[in-house]
Amino acid sequence: MTKRIKANGQKRVTTGARIINRQTGKLTPVKHSKAQQVEVDSFTNQLVAAFTEASMQARAENASLGIFSDSNLSASQEQ
Repeated sequence: MTKRIKANGQKRVTTGARIINRQTGKLTPVKHSKAQQVEVDSFTNQLVAAFTEASMQARAENASLGIFSDSNLSASQEQ
């Protein structure tokens, strides 16, 4: 928590990405620059790609073991 004093004398306490106005008690979101948003978007895309790749590998391994999660049928039920 960092304290800042604005030009008009208001004290504000910042909590992460939001600022609490001491007088009104309301939360005001902090405006992010476009560069920060692009950075967050690219990081999110990397996470999604990594998760997709991991789930594909898991499906391939399960299929080789005879486990099919999509059809809800295991190899033992098909026989």
